[in-house]
Amino acid sequence: MPQLASQAEQHTATTTPVAEPTADATPTAVAATSSAPIKTSAPQASDLASLDTRISSPLFNAAQNVAAAQQCDRTIHVSTVDGGHTQFYTQCYGDHPPLHIDCDGVHCVPQS
Repeated sequence: MPQLASQAEQHTATTTPVAEPTADATPTAVAATSSAPIKTSAPQASDLASLDTRISSPLFNAAQNVAAAQQCDRTIHVSTVDGGHTQFYTQCYGDHPPLHIDCDGVHCVPQS
């Protein structure tokens, strides 16, 4: 067993001293939402739903699906956003009037 003892002595760990914190060192807090987009109810520069930060992806997709089902342009525009209630509009092909889409949450229906 003397061989094992000599191997253990060869592989002894060395420690590096850790600097003690100074008295004036204070921890800094990072806001949890500092990099997350903030959804506000302020009007956007463009009325395109795809560019509006108030419109979530599931809501946008639901409104686009209604536009496609009505055979209208899938480029949708935001009319109003009021909490969970959102209204969109889009152009339809031919002589059809614009389609208005009413959404509560992600449940969207065409308006007549």
